[in-house]
Amino acid sequence: MCIRKPVWGSSQQVVRIQWEEDASGLGSHTDGAGLFTLDDIYGSAKNDWLKKA
Repeated sequence: MCIRKPVWGSSQQVVRIQWEEDASGLGSHTDGAGLFTLDDIYGSAKNDWLKKA
């Protein structure tokens, strides 16, 4: 996992937090997003992100 945040006033990005996980360590870090399946992502896209106004 690598989180990149832009530096204001610059087009460069700086790595602030970085770690690697294997299958046994998934979800063991408190920083970053939670675990999602593809079904979770598709459901959120259909029901939340792409809702007609």
